[in-house]
Amino acid sequence: MTYGKSCISRGVFAAQKNQSYWQRLNGRPAQIRGHVIVKLTDENGLCGWGEATPLPKFTGETPEFVQYVLEKELISEIIGVDAADLWEARNRWNHKLPEHAAAKMALEAAFYDLAAKERKIPLYQMFGGKLREKVMINRHLGIMGIDEAVEKAVQYREQGYHSIKMKIGTDVEEDIRRVCAVRDAVGYEMKLRVDANAGYSYSDAYKFIRKTCDLDLEMYEQLLDKHDFNGIKQLKRDTGVVIGVDEAINTVQEAVRYAYERAADVFVLKLVKTGGIQNAVTISEIAASAGIRCVVTSTYDTQINGAVCLHLASSLPVSTMSNDITCYATQPDMADTCHVLKDGYLTVGDEAGIGVRSLKEMKIV
Repeated sequence: MTYGKSCISRGVFAAQKNQSYWQRLNGRPAQIRGHVIVKLTDENGLCGWGEATPLPKFTGETPEFVQYVLEKELISEIIGVDAADLWEARNRWNHKLPEHAAAKMALEAAFYDLAAKERKIPLYQMFGGKLREKVMINRHLGIMGIDEAVEKAVQYREQGYHSIKMKIGTDVEEDIRRVCAVRDAVGYEMKLRVDANAGYSYSDAYKFIRKTCDLDLEMYEQLLDKHDFNGIKQLKRDTGVVIGVDEAINTVQEAVRYAYERAADVFVLKLVKTGGIQNAVTISEIAASAGIRCVVTSTYDTQINGAVCLHLASSLPVSTMSNDITCYATQPDMADTCHVLKDGYLTVGDEAGIGVRSLKEMKIV
C-alpha cells in the first residue's frame, strides 16, 4: 500500500465563469464564489482532488475559513494515512474537530478520488457500482419576469432538456402566475419542480400548492423555514403533493427524524452540508428505509465536485429523479472530463477516480 501526503492547491480563488449563471438564479446581484481545491498526493505522485464551495447559510463556513481549517487543523492529521484507509482518515479529522462540513467534504472527496485512482477504477465502483449509465439533470429558472422565464424554459426544451427547476418564494401570486405560464409553454412532457428556499409562510405555501396542484409538478422543495418541522410535516399531510426538503436536511440525525415521521418525500443531498460522501450515502440509506427518494445536488461547484455528485447519483438506488448537476451545462468549457452531456443527460465516464482531467480555464489541475 502507498501512504498519502497532502497539500492544498491554489487555496481559494474566484471562478468568474460561475458568476454569469448564478447572477439571476435567486433574483439577487452577482455573487462571487470562492472554491477551495484540495490536492492529496501519494508516495508515487498520484493525485486525488476534492473541492469545497461552501454555503455560509447552511454551515456557517466561508472559503477563507475552510482553507484555514484545512491548512491549520485537518491536513496534518492525515499525513501518513494509507490513501485507501478512508475510515481511519475520517476518524482522525472528526476526532480533531467536530462540524466543519465543507472542509471535511473536500478532504473526503480527495481521498475517494485518490483511492479509486490507486485501484484504477472509476469512483462509482467505490459505492458498489453504478445502477444507471446516465443521469438526468435539471436546468434552472430563477426569480425573473414571466416573459423571460417562458423564453428560457422553451429554450431549454428545444436544447433537449427534460427537467426544469423553478425558484419561487418571494411573491406567491406572482410565483403562481409564472409557474403556470411556464407549464403552459413547455407542456406536460417536461418535468417541472419548484424550490422556495424556505421563503413561504404556511398559508402562502398552502395557497401556492392549491393553485398549482393540477400542473403535475414533480416536487415542491423547501417551501417552509428549515426549523418548521411540524409545518413541513403538516403541509405534506394536508396537501398530498411531493414535498422535498433541502435546508432542513443537513445531518444524519435530521434525516432520521424526517424518515421516522414520514415528514417528506424527497431529500436533497448536498455534500457541502452533509460533510461528505459517506454521510450522504448514510442519509440515502435512511431515505430508502422510509421510501423517500433523493436528489443529488452540486450547487456553485466546479466539475470536481460535480463529478463526485454524478458518480454518486449514478450509484444510489433512491436517486431516481433528475439531479442538480448543472455546471456541465452552464460552464461546459471550464473543465476537461470523461463525462458526456447529451440531450439533458450526463453519462458517467469510466476513467479512474472522479474522471476530471483538468480545470482548463482556472489552471488548477
